[in-house]
Amino acid sequence: MTAQVIGAVLAGGQSTRMGQDKADVVVGDRTMLKRVADALEDAVGKVVVLGSDREGWECWPDMVHAQGPLAGIATALHRTDADAVLVVAVDHPFARPETLAHLAALADDLPVVPVDEHGT
Repeated sequence: MTAQVIGAVLAGGQSTRMGQDKADVVVGDRTMLKRVADALEDAVGKVVVLGSDREGWECWPDMVHAQGPLAGIATALHRTDADAVLVVAVDHPFARPETLAHLAALADDLPVVPVDEHGT
């Protein structure tokens, strides 16, 4: 079986340290939101944005407000009909489609949570 996977950009939060909405920060020729969404779309096809409404995007507002990133992830898991959700934070504008496609392909196996050499 090949699992159906959707992509979800985690774009909630207040961006208090940044001073502006991270999703709208331009990196190169595109906003961070557009970069992450494009990478996810190349990897899995369907993409939703988790958090507040954003014009031009399919957005899924948090079911429970002001509860941090896990609220967005819980919303995606609750709302989707797909077998799995590949979540990427909006402040990862250099996520590579081929890396995301590889992670999505692992959905037939076990849940995947990548960590770095420090365990974070």
